[in-house]
Amino acid sequence: DRLPDQHRILHTSRLHFLLVTTLDKQGRPWASILCSNDGMPGFISSPTDALLTIEAYLWPGDPYI
Repeated sequence: DRLPDQHRILHTSRLHFLLVTTLDKQGRPWASILCSNDGMPGFISSPTDALLTIEAYLWPGDPYI
């Protein structure tokens, strides 16, 4: 239920993108790449040791939208 400090550091300062998978209404899998507008780390924050907040750029037509 808690993120160790090394995981919080990795997610908030080292990742250039985050892969996310979802299922649509028919149960088909889709993949999206989440990142910042400039492609640099920092689009994920961790205000507490139990929470990650993602402020990501999504391309038009991305299945996640």
